[in-house]
Amino acid sequence: MGLRDDTRGASVALTHSLTLGITALLIASLLIGAGGLLERQQERVATQGLQNVAEGTTNDLKSVDRLASRSHSGEVVSMTSMPTHIAGENYDLALVNRDGNRSALFANMTTPNVVTAVEFRNESRICERTLSSGPLRVVYDPDADCLTIESADR
Repeated sequence: MGLRDDTRGASVALTHSLTLGITALLIASLLIGAGGLLERQQERVATQGLQNVAEGTTNDLKSVDRLASRSHSGEVVSMTSMPTHIAGENYDLALVNRDGNRSALFANMTTPNVVTAVEFRNESRICERTLSSGPLRVVYDPDADCLTIESADR
């Protein structure tokens, strides 16, 4: 038996190479799956956070609207502490008029692409406005005779 005919050591090297290849494939597929899971989780957190911000701001809008329609005495202001980031990203709030005495507040962000809308009834006229994330004020301005949102930094 010559040295060229000896194949006893080939099975150990082949088994080791196959084990490393299969392990690399399993780890790669786990990393890809975990990345998709993280993206879906970030989208869920963003959606829930935007809903909370939109509903909280809408509640303040309705409260200021009620006070303004009852008092008729001057400016009504509600300070609202909102987060500057949701799921690590900035967001925008847009206050818009609808038909009749209905309005809507839209909260949206681009990464991930999530939009939330909350509609509400209002007595006062709405001055449409779009703001970036962060603390805000809900204001009824008797001079302009409208209800709006402003940045609290003003």
